[in-house]
Amino acid sequence: MTANHLDNITINITLAPAPLQIAGFGIPLLMVDETTSSLGGDTVRIYTDTAGAQTDVTAGELSAAAFAAVTAAFSQRTPPASVMIGLKEIADAYDVALAKIIAVNDDFYTIATESRTPVDQMLISTAVEALNKLYILQSSDADWLTAGLPAAYAAIAGRERTAVVYHDTNTEWADFAWAANRLVFDPDVKSAPWDAAVQGVAGLATAPNSTQKANLDANFANHGLPYGAEVFFVDPGVSAAGRALHEIETADWYDARLQESIAGLKTAASARGDKIVIGPTGQGQVLAEISALFQRGVNAGHFVAGETRQAAETITQADLDLGRLRFNGAAQLASSARLFVFNFNFGRTPLT
Repeated sequence: MTANHLDNITINITLAPAPLQIAGFGIPLLMVDETTSSLGGDTVRIYTDTAGAQTDVTAGELSAAAFAAVTAAFSQRTPPASVMIGLKEIADAYDVALAKIIAVNDDFYTIATESRTPVDQMLISTAVEALNKLYILQSSDADWLTAGLPAAYAAIAGRERTAVVYHDTNTEWADFAWAANRLVFDPDVKSAPWDAAVQGVAGLATAPNSTQKANLDANFANHGLPYGAEVFFVDPGVSAAGRALHEIETADWYDARLQESIAGLKTAASARGDKIVIGPTGQGQVLAEISALFQRGVNAGHFVAGETRQAAETITQADLDLGRLRFNGAAQLASSARLFVFNFNFGRTPLT
């Protein structure tokens, strides 16, 4: 090589960390039993339309019942981008099967089960309490229509991550269709309420009377009834603890996005050879991330504008010893109205 002076130039290029994998909130999971759907030996199948599911039905790998669930999901006015089917092997209990599905593909937010058996459902309900996910449990147990929880479901009292939807016809897919209907709304863009009109689900075979409807509400059992022009409007949109599901989704969204944000901040700084200094500078960097995420939450309707705060906690010797920064914050959730009360006075006397 001809001699030159290019060795006077030293170039060092540091690549930014690889893009973070962000938590998804748009895909509903339906767990199916191997006795009816083999999935061709796969643990997970993802469908982007009913055509792919029909192909698997023809191949004998997906049951007609599961296909009906997929069809109901894609029947929403705004259909989901995709749905996930997960296999419960014959030898596994439902909670074990869920763990296997998560190990293969964790990119789902809600869970529904082909089984309507309380024992199976309670296994999933218990497992989901430890996850940042929601289980939509469908039941036709007539005791939901009476005072107090049905005996088989007594243990779900107070559970935040299980939502019950009552339907008196087990072959309907109110659980999976409802989840698909709500998950089309990206929580990065819009915080949607969970009381909503759901398509692809037939109405209750026997409409509840006023007492039974009151009992469903008191038992926090969501149910679909006519509302305005809608045939099947699911109300009230709450968990088994009576909490609005959109509030739980907001908490899960904030948890996931803050974790991703701080992980990105730290890995990017380290890639540059920079510290996040335990002091005012480091506190300021993290507070900026918290503030920006709160603003995203306000813009999407998770939080009330002007009702968020964040602060850095005083740095102690223990913080210096542990390499730790601590913060606190608060925000007012943007509640969704579902009850409306009007009082009017009409008479013959002029008002002006």
